[in-house]
Amino acid sequence: METTIIKYIFVIIALVLFIATYLPLINNKYWFFRFFDFGRRQIFILLLLLFVINLLFNIQLNLLIDIVIIALLALALLTQLYYLAPYIVIFSKKQRNKQLDENSIEIISVNVLMGNRNYPSLIRLIKKQRPHILLTMETDEKWDKALSEIESMYPNFKKIPLNNTYGMSLYSTLKVNKIDVHYFISKERPAIEAHLQTKGLRNFVFWGVHPPPPSPTEEETSKKRDNELVIIAKQIRDCNQPVIVAGDFNATCWSKIARLFARISNLKDARKKRGFYSTFPAKPFFLRIPIDLFYHSKNVIVNKLTTLKYFGSDHLPFYIQCEITNT
Repeated sequence: METTIIKYIFVIIALVLFIATYLPLINNKYWFFRFFDFGRRQIFILLLLLFVINLLFNIQLNLLIDIVIIALLALALLTQLYYLAPYIVIFSKKQRNKQLDENSIEIISVNVLMGNRNYPSLIRLIKKQRPHILLTMETDEKWDKALSEIESMYPNFKKIPLNNTYGMSLYSTLKVNKIDVHYFISKERPAIEAHLQTKGLRNFVFWGVHPPPPSPTEEETSKKRDNELVIIAKQIRDCNQPVIVAGDFNATCWSKIARLFARISNLKDARKKRGFYSTFPAKPFFLRIPIDLFYHSKNVIVNKLTTLKYFGSDHLPFYIQCEITNT
């Protein structure tokens, strides 16, 4: 009797994971359907575990049910692999430790978590890394005051401190030709467009973005997030300069909206063939997903991506080293 109950529990879990695999493919923007897109990697691991358990322990109810469950598990595994394969380590290419030149830039994009007050840890990290560009998100007035300590390192900055978790600041050691602040969907959520120049006099455009997530506590649907990213993608599409986009997209790199963003903007996803580099949540590590994203035009060569040390936020800082080229 107990064995039969265990078998039925196994079948129920398998069916739940199968449904979770395909719910995001339904064209519904309600948060519940988008939620399972975030956990594709974790769902893949659970599906694989069930598949292996079934093979090792020969869990059986009857022949028809067994065949159906194995077929569903295999189909769901292949579907998840379709989305995850471009980021799996065995498919990735090696990082290049290229010596920095006058057209190379280092970038840190970090969601500080507005309620996190561990300012010294992030400031120490910034002073150690000294990126050419620092993008901070969820910066409120307290974070703005604390980060004034690094302003001597960054002669150029644009700060929009907000107490609604959508504050944003951009710091740069590079020459600034122009900085614009956009409010595409809501006056409460800025996006930054900065026209910058490398020390080698190559111009490029940097975008910092942070659209809202679909969730039961914020936006019930993904409409605002998706619309904002599409608007930004269209703005970028006709740009004749190298373009870099970074920020907390509140969407995974394999999600439908992230792939649509890349297609409309004609930008590349820097993670492809390099790895997941999951940033959120910082703890526990096994739940981490890649939502702090980085996109670039073909005339930007990415040499290195990595996450940096935990400093108290629910996001890990995301580090990028890249080179602006003429081609």
